Amino acid sequence: MPNLPRIYFDANETDDSGPNAYLLSIFGAQEDIQLLGDSIRPGMRVLLYMADELEVEATLQYNSQNQYWVGHADMSTLRRLV
Repeated sequence: MPNLPRIYFDANETDDSGPNAYLLSIFGAQEDIQLLGDSIRPGMRVLLYMADELEVEATLQYNSQNQYWVGHADMSTLRRLV
């Protein structure tokens, strides 16, 4: 997988903005997003990960109405780590 910024996610925290859309409002995701600082932007490619379980490439979008980031996963890049 390419060297992409990593953002923690929970596969159970989905968003209704589309298939394979994951909320990035949980604590671990927020920590990773803060580390990205001003470089984070809509359309950015990232690597969503669940520690020791899986990782998947995704494109970020910002939900300005609810003020949270959403990762739209490209399931063709899914990699299971267990």
